[in-house]
Amino acid sequence: DEARQALAEAQQGRKGRFVGFAATADETPKWWDVVITPIFNDSNIVDRLLVISRDITDQKRANEALAERENLLRQAQSYAHIGNWSLDADGVTATWSEEIYRVLGLDATNDEPGPVTLAKAVHPDDMAEVKASLNASLEKGIEHKKEYRVIRPDGEIRWITCKGAPVFDDEGTVIRLLGIFQDITERKLIEEQAKASLKEKEMLLREIHHRVKNNLQVVSSLLSLQAMQTQNTEASDALTESCRRIQVMADIHNRLYGSGDIAQIEFDTFIQTLGKDIVSSYAPDSLRIEIEEDLTPIRLSIDAAIPCSLIISELLSNSIKHAFSDLSEGTIHIALKQHGESLNLKIKDSGLSLIHI
Repeated sequence: DEARQALAEAQQGRKGRFVGFAATADETPKWWDVVITPIFNDSNIVDRLLVISRDITDQKRANEALAERENLLRQAQSYAHIGNWSLDADGVTATWSEEIYRVLGLDATNDEPGPVTLAKAVHPDDMAEVKASLNASLEKGIEHKKEYRVIRPDGEIRWITCKGAPVFDDEGTVIRLLGIFQDITERKLIEEQAKASLKEKEMLLREIHHRVKNNLQVVSSLLSLQAMQTQNTEASDALTESCRRIQVMADIHNRLYGSGDIAQIEFDTFIQTLGKDIVSSYAPDSLRIEIEEDLTPIRLSIDAAIPCSLIISELLSNSIKHAFSDLSEGTIHIALKQHGESLNLKIKDSGLSLIHI
């Protein structure tokens, strides 16, 4: 049809043109750009036609490949909710891909791309930062990178991450920004749900630590009362030792309850407190004990902290009770070092005996 129309126009004295597909003499399929030019005689009547054909097969294939890539790009952008944009140095002239319009809920036929249209969509609380970042990118040639909210015409609020890189001329002047525009609303919702879930779990774990601590203190109090009522010295001492061990465990749960990290405690600082408490509890007034510490900052989980604390408690109490029985003063040295995944704990005293682990 296009060929017939071009021929008819040429016969009527006008130049005709069409693009067609035909095989060559050796039956090779080709695309042709055909121009038909009328030639007039002395009476100004079309006497003959001049036909010029140009092989555009390579150009046609290149255009088709480009169109296919553009279609794939649009599909990928739509799937990932990513659009691309550009903004000239004047801060006004801009281009937006189809996906940006879709994310913003706008119509490309009615809404001009650029800062003015974007400003109408950006959440008022975020607009100042977005504007400042874009201006800084254009003026200073730095990357534009912002996460902000937009309000669609239907009132829906969506989260956007926008990134842009400056393009410079030969003199180093910014001539435009090229960037991407991605809808990250789903990611934001997942992050908020994860934060809410984590906060809920933290609250539950804190409550568990709090209740365990309270229950241990109740048990410790009951044992302490029993120790005071027991006439047998050996039994009373055993009950007192049990109270001390339970109190050590309760102190760990109490630290976890009150710390920012409910899974681990700063064990080096806990050892310092534990050492002072044991000296205060076991050393008689006539004995002055000084504790020297060489502790590597380390965090331990409750599963590791409780047995380690009980070991330290046993060693310190035994040292005070047995190593300084005939002395008025002494020193206990506590060292804690980490070697890879292992801990090296050393406790020694200046008394009559030496404890070394």
